[in-house]
Amino acid sequence: MGSRVGFVRRAAMAAAGALLFSLGGVAQAGDIGFGIGVSYVFGGGVAAGIKAFGDDEDAVAVGSVGLDYLFASSAFRPNIGMTYQGEGYFSGGDVGYNFSTEMVDFAAGAGWSDKDDAHALFAAEEPVLIP
Repeated sequence: MGSRVGFVRRAAMAAAGALLFSLGGVAQAGDIGFGIGVSYVFGGGVAAGIKAFGDDEDAVAVGSVGLDYLFASSAFRPNIGMTYQGEGYFSGGDVGYNFSTEMVDFAAGAGWSDKDDAHALFAAEEPVLIP
């Protein structure tokens, strides 16, 4: 049991380090995106959760950190993964740790995301024709 917990801690630390490296550190904290979605945890059933993304742009693949609630086991499941963020939605896969079963598991999910709308706020200017 102790070796499994040690492995999970080492794996979680390595994954967190890799995620921070891929996110570019804290300097880009203003570009973090958020989402709410539903996941299917393989071997655990359906879960609902929240996620934070490494970027809030649309049409990009980003790293994600999240927390799911598994309905079947009434357990929380922190997770990290890779997500494609589209125009107002996300879909992706993640690896998480189920606190109830004390096991690492995999999931696929989708949901709503708050993409960056800065490019859509301003209409294109009409060209000025000089005769």
